[in-house]
Amino acid sequence: MANPPKFISKELVQQVLKMEDLIPVIEKAMGNFSKDEEGGVDQPLRNFIPVKEHKGFLGSMPGYSAQDNALAIKLLPFFPNNAAKGLPIRMATIVTFEPSNGSI
Repeated sequence: MANPPKFISKELVQQVLKMEDLIPVIEKAMGNFSKDEEGGVDQPLRNFIPVKEHKGFLGSMPGYSAQDNALAIKLLPFFPNNAAKGLPIRMATIVTFEPSNGSI
């Protein structure tokens, strides 16, 4: 049985990930992406679902990198009216999966 998903707070991410460490990793990932099929990255166009009743939408941005053995999706709800309620208008969540079996 797979382990339950772990929530990692924004604060912990900011504490652990440092920009100087991320830049070379991002450069490599962008290079792989630009190589099309040879780069081993599959990243379809973003998908957006309107939530008209609440004047918002939900975006989904999946991606897979064979070279990095990484499978993930970013979920991005966008609700501009949240500002008047004291809530963030964007609240992204990134879910990573085990590429070999799809577990979270």
